[in-house]
Amino acid sequence: MSTFATRLREARTALKLSQMALAKRARVSQGLIHKLEHEGDGSTTRLLQIAEALNVRPEWLANGEEPRRWGSPKLMGADEAHLPKGTPQKTEPTAHGYTLIPRFSVEASAGPGNEILQEEVLDRLAFQTAWLEEKNLDPRFLGIIQAMGDSMTPTLCDGDTLLVSMDQRQAMDGRIFVLRSSTGLFVKRLRILPGLTQLISDNDKYPPYEIGIDQSDQWEIIGRVIWVGRELL
Repeated sequence: MSTFATRLREARTALKLSQMALAKRARVSQGLIHKLEHEGDGSTTRLLQIAEALNVRPEWLANGEEPRRWGSPKLMGADEAHLPKGTPQKTEPTAHGYTLIPRFSVEASAGPGNEILQEEVLDRLAFQTAWLEEKNLDPRFLGIIQAMGDSMTPTLCDGDTLLVSMDQRQAMDGRIFVLRSSTGLFVKRLRILPGLTQLISDNDKYPPYEIGIDQSDQWEIIGRVIWVGRELL
């Protein structure tokens, strides 16, 4: 029976990575990788970072739970406990031609997946109603969340504000989507290939996730990223 240490070594060598190269991808020390390959037990707090760098599921890396890699993004349907996917939201029109869009207390990882702990409306941001109409965006299906991590730089940066259209859940090649897996929310660019979907990080130091078409129950699309805003300090 394989152990965490042997699975870690197997996944690393399959990508032809040295311990140092893996450490750089996962943003950890080479000493940690060496230690985990000899006496690791899957309880490391860096599990998600290492799994993403290896393009494997953290559940497989930690305890051998199959499948090894992620499944294919779903196009419809989901647990409604977190982000209100596909459900019309209450919006608040304002005077002077603006519509208020809710900002939720969840983050989408542009790095290792961010665990979803809760979701509530923090506040609302104003967007020009004419601009929303020009882009054919229904404000009832819009929500605002925050990006976390660096895997989508330079397109998206840590702390960026993302406007997400939660009625646009049809996978589209080359577009950026918020997706959910069992480990949290991710924001990735989709690449649609015959029999395969890849989740692409715009930061080329992160390898793509390869998702087989026969593994359709591991991921679901929450919505498409329409707009990004950031502070320049």
